Order: sequence, then structure tokens, then C-alpha cells
Amino acid sequence: MTAVIGAVAILGAGFNGGSYLDYHEDFSSMIMASFFAIAVVAYVVGLYLTAEPERRLLRESQTPGGR
Repeated sequence: MTAVIGAVAILGAGFNGGSYLDYHEDFSSMIMASFFAIAVVAYVVGLYLTAEPERRLLRESQTPGGR
């Protein structure tokens, strides 16, 4: 799900970047930067959520009585 949000945000950033190149409006640049930030946050959250089960398994295997 976070990858989809990131991909849509990248597309939004690209379209607003094109809008900035065509019309030279400052708000298009701001929207482009905002979509880029949303994409970065979405990908970081996705990486964190993906790594969490692996960390939990690693912790359980290191405990003496763990399964």
C-alpha cells in the first residue's frame, strides 16, 4: 500500500514539475516538492514496516527459550 502511495505521489510530483516548466508558477514547484516529500515518507514507512517482522524473528531466535 505504501508503494502505491509513493508511486502516485511521484506521478503527482512529475506532473506538477511539468506544470512549473510550462507556467513558471511558484505554487507548482511547492506542490512538486510536497508530493516528493510524501513519496519519501511513504517509502520510508514501507521499508520500516517490511523490516519489523524480520527484526521480531531475529529477537525471538536469540532468546534462550524462544521458538
